[in-house]
Amino acid sequence: MFNPRQLLFLILLIISIIGPGITETNAAGLTQAEQLSLSRSSQDTQTLPEIFSENELLVTLKAGAPQSAVSSGLNAYGATIEQVLDENVVKIKVAPGMLEPIKNALSKNPDISRVDYNHTMKANFVPTDILYSWQWHLPDIQAPAAWDITRGDPQIIIAVLDSGVDSTHPNLGGGKVINGYNFVNNTPDATTDLFGHGTMIAGIAAAPAGVGGVVGVCPDCSIMSVVVADKKGLSNDFDLARGIRYAADHGAKIINISYGGGANIPVLHDAVNYAWSKGAVIVASAGNASSSSLSYPAAYVNVIAVSAIDQDNKPANFTDYGTWIDVSAPGVGIITTGLHGKYASGSGTSFSAAIIAGLAGLIYSANPNLTNTQVVNMITNYADNMGTAGFDDYYGFGKVNLQKALTEAVEAGKLNSITKGVSYKRLNKKVL
Repeated sequence: MFNPRQLLFLILLIISIIGPGITETNAAGLTQAEQLSLSRSSQDTQTLPEIFSENELLVTLKAGAPQSAVSSGLNAYGATIEQVLDENVVKIKVAPGMLEPIKNALSKNPDISRVDYNHTMKANFVPTDILYSWQWHLPDIQAPAAWDITRGDPQIIIAVLDSGVDSTHPNLGGGKVINGYNFVNNTPDATTDLFGHGTMIAGIAAAPAGVGGVVGVCPDCSIMSVVVADKKGLSNDFDLARGIRYAADHGAKIINISYGGGANIPVLHDAVNYAWSKGAVIVASAGNASSSSLSYPAAYVNVIAVSAIDQDNKPANFTDYGTWIDVSAPGVGIITTGLHGKYASGSGTSFSAAIIAGLAGLIYSANPNLTNTQVVNMITNYADNMGTAGFDDYYGFGKVNLQKALTEAVEAGKLNSITKGVSYKRLNKKVL
């Protein structure tokens, strides 16, 4: 038997032999004790359906109603309008202990359509040991064959709505990362990452090839960093909605959201539909609670909901599932970029979503004239059937196949139409 010191030496020796580019596991904000205590029960807490800010409310005005309809009654409660999403939605700051009284009072205002809590969302991932695997997911989804067709186009932008992206990472440098906006701090600095999750997602989706580290699904696509999560990895409805609209307005063809929660509110739903109307493909992780409960924004009709599978093509033991799942992708032991120039391994539907976002980037690169509806149909119609024949609650329409989807994108370009399959994609979605 090895003592702890001998075991540590053995692990370091193995790393030096098989993975010289991997130097450190990024714990993504977890202490060593927290990492060691990760279990099925901890995975079940990854989505936070009923957690919300105790001093913020989101107020949706009726069409044509002035913002003064909200502000005029706030002073008596010690509340103020803090930020504006658009002409109909504002976020208000509430004094301690006054959340429910103000919510009830505003709900009775005839000029107000609805009042919602500002729900908290947590990133859909579970860190794992660095030696668990080595990018097994790329050959598993036929990435090498797909790269013979295209490796992406820098003009195709994948927006990563997350904790930020560390643009100083050697595997994400050279102008790969576009500085978007930081909606947590309300500053233009979006190319730092204090949590690590966003940097991991960026690497999975689009880390460039040939730099000695890892390679992403769409290695030649560009990444736009939009910060919607704080240093603890937590986001909320309002910041996420602002991030979605920003990405759509600033040229993102694909928007990756590896976050989710149980609250379905118009602020978030309207932002998704806005981005869809601008031509963006929106991809979201299903969640890691091993639950069939709807998770948002993944459950919306204009979002690709992605579940996770393991190396044996089995549903990951943490993945959410249900009639609202669209497609599945690897999500266990995924090696990617980490903080401080290091590399990290993790598991979760977050990483499965990033794979689909990368595939959408490849499809647009192969045929930039496609609509977002066509891109979504190519991803789902040309997935490999798994589980129950046809649609399956765990796999959706199947396990993603990059080569099949890209081949169809090229054929569609030749004939200016989708040549095979039918558009059955939206029949599984319940939230329009």
